[in-house]
Amino acid sequence: MLFTSRNFWRGKRLSRNFLGLRRFHSRNGLTGLLHDGYFSDLLPPKSVKLRMESGNGMDLSEFLYPALQAADFLYLYENYNCRVQIGGQDQLGNINCGLNLIQRRLGRHAFGLTVPLLTTPDGTKFGKSSSSSEIGSTKLWLSKSKLLPYTFYQQILNFPDSMVSAKLLRQLTFFTPERIDSLMKDHASSSHSRPVQRSLAQELTLLVHGVDGLQSSELATRIFFPRGNSADGRRKRSALDVINEDLDATERNYLMECLRSSSGLLPVINADLPLGQHAVGEWFRQVLLQTADIHSDTTVNLKVCIHKGITLNDVVLFKPSNATSTDLRFAEPDVFTDSALIDRINTAIQRRDSATGLSVLKIGQSFLGFYDCVRSDMH
Repeated sequence: MLFTSRNFWRGKRLSRNFLGLRRFHSRNGLTGLLHDGYFSDLLPPKSVKLRMESGNGMDLSEFLYPALQAADFLYLYENYNCRVQIGGQDQLGNINCGLNLIQRRLGRHAFGLTVPLLTTPDGTKFGKSSSSSEIGSTKLWLSKSKLLPYTFYQQILNFPDSMVSAKLLRQLTFFTPERIDSLMKDHASSSHSRPVQRSLAQELTLLVHGVDGLQSSELATRIFFPRGNSADGRRKRSALDVINEDLDATERNYLMECLRSSSGLLPVINADLPLGQHAVGEWFRQVLLQTADIHSDTTVNLKVCIHKGITLNDVVLFKPSNATSTDLRFAEPDVFTDSALIDRINTAIQRRDSATGLSVLKIGQSFLGFYDCVRSDMH
C-alpha cells in the first residue's frame, strides 16, 4: 500500500503482537485459547487440504500459527475495537480463525478482507525475490532507497515468459483491455522482443521511481545492450560505441547528471585513475569491491564477480570460471599483482570514452549480465 502523506499516520497506533499474546504464556491461557479454536477452522484452505491428502501431514507449529494470529485479532478487537483484518488471499484461513474465535469468545461479529495475490500463470505466488540478477539474488523492492531504478527496471524487463499473463497486466497497470489484448498478442507472436515485460518495466518504474528513474533506466539499457554490428562490421557494437556514436550532446549531458553519486539513479562507481603502475592492480580490486557493495544482496562478493567473468571497456580481464579453487585463489589480493592482468587493465583504461571519461564494467558473460559504469577522472 502506498501512502502519499504523513498525515495518514495521525491518530493511528502500531501494536506489538507480544501485547496480545502474553496472556497465553500460562497453561490456563493457552488452554482457553485452544479450547475456543476448532480444527474445522483450518480445513477450508486449499494448502491444508493438499498437505493432509498428500500424506505428509502438518506439524504442530503450523496449527498453532493460525491460533496465535486469531488471538492477536481478539486482543485488538477487545482493546482497540479493531473489527476488520486485511490480508492476502493466502491469509484467508488465518483470518477466518480470528473471526470464529471472536464469535465464540465474545458473541460478536468481526470481518475479514482479502486482496488478490500476484501469481504466475501456474499459480505460484510472486514474491519480492521472484527475479534475480546474474550476479546475485536481487529482491524487487518497492522502496526507492532499497533498489536503484535501473536495477528495478532490469529486474522486471527480465521476467521470464512463464510469469507473463493478462491477469498480471490487469493487476499492476491501468492499461485498457484493448491494450492488454494487443500486448498479449505481441507476446505470443514475438516474445523475444519482450513487449509485455518492457511495458510493465516502463509503467512500474515510472510509478515507483518517477520520470528520471524511467528515463535514466531506458538510456542505460540502450547503452548497455546495443544492437547491430560496429561500423566496420567486424564485431558486435559495444556500450562505448553507443556512447561515442549514438548519443547527442543533450543525452550525453543527461547521462553524466544521472551518474552523479547524489542522483541514486544508475549503478556507478566514482574512481580516480590509479596513480602509478604499481597501484593499478589494487585500484581495480577496490573497484570490484565497490561493485559488490552496490548490490544489496550479501551473497555478492569479489569471488562471485570474478567467477562470472569481468570485462572492462570490451577488454576481457577475467574469463568465466567454474572451478571453486580458482574462485578462492582469485579472492586473494596477490592475483591483482599479476603483470599480465595489469597490462590488460591498462589497455582497458586507455579505451575509456575520451569525451566523458566513462568506462563500462561488465560482470558476467551473459547478455543479461549486470553492468556497472565506472567514471574515471582525466589526468
